[in-house]
Amino acid sequence: MLIQREKSPRAKTGLGRTITIRDGQSTICLDPQTIRTGTLNIISHAHADHLPSRVELGSFAYASQVTAAVALHRTNKTITFRDIDQETPRIIAYDAGHTIGSTQFLINTSTASVLYTGDFCPRKRFFLSGAQPIDCDLLIIESTYGEPVHQFPHPKVILRYAKDWIEDCFARSQVPVLVGYSFGKAQLLCAFLEKISVKYVVHPAIAQINGVLGRFGYDFKGQILTDPSSRKLVLSEDIAIVSPRRLPQRYQNPKSRYYYGYFTGQSFFSKASGTHFLLSDHADFDDLIRHINGCNPDKVLCFLYPGSKKARILAQHVERITGIEAISLDDPISPQKKLRDYLVS
Repeated sequence: MLIQREKSPRAKTGLGRTITIRDGQSTICLDPQTIRTGTLNIISHAHADHLPSRVELGSFAYASQVTAAVALHRTNKTITFRDIDQETPRIIAYDAGHTIGSTQFLINTSTASVLYTGDFCPRKRFFLSGAQPIDCDLLIIESTYGEPVHQFPHPKVILRYAKDWIEDCFARSQVPVLVGYSFGKAQLLCAFLEKISVKYVVHPAIAQINGVLGRFGYDFKGQILTDPSSRKLVLSEDIAIVSPRRLPQRYQNPKSRYYYGYFTGQSFFSKASGTHFLLSDHADFDDLIRHINGCNPDKVLCFLYPGSKKARILAQHVERITGIEAISLDDPISPQKKLRDYLVS
């Protein structure tokens, strides 16, 4: 079995995003950039950096039903999806806790069991139960926050601060705008506002995603932010706005000041003006180490994006803390000069 980043002539490192598993005559592509015929294509979740940019005629991919529905909406491409079921008995899907429908995949090859986490989060948040470790021989794990400095407070603590911030905005006749990704974070923010009984409206991009999720039983109450009707709604009562970005000029109103709260793990790095809430849909450093120990692998392959140093940094910490052999899949040198590192006998 050989596991590696797929080569790409368009990438500076020579490596593309897709991770491939070659097992005998079969090839499994994890979050492929191109969905090809003749390969088994698996998509972990419906964030843009994990969705395909090209689809070959006659090809298909495996994903959860929610991921498939959101992917079809977001990519605007004709993609044939199939469920992981009895058709693929050697692949088992588990909740990844990252977004609605996100999935970890346990792949039983001829020589070893391989767990691919995709992006994952072990913390319970509203309707998300959180990812659980799965016993495996080889673990392929994301490295977004793979340094010891990356420690997230409990989500309940962050949301208590957010509730106080919203109440302060209302006390000053200001409109709080909660900023989060249109798929994933936005739905958590909707659930949060409903829990604390705050009326809210959502950006049209979020409303579209919520409409897709409604087909799977997720009922978010926020009205659509439109112009000019939303202005009357905002000015008539205490109400929050959920948006994937700062509001465009057409939503500005001289009688009402908008205050922005950014809900993201990227608050570690952001310099954007506004209030920042360290609410992430990823595992932090301690979560990563706990997940690795819980999976009890013989070897760990760390990934983020080709050429990134973060996967290499996490691999070093994994070996130091757990004693488990770990390497980076993102190092542009490794596939050429250390091919044996990717072989599992």
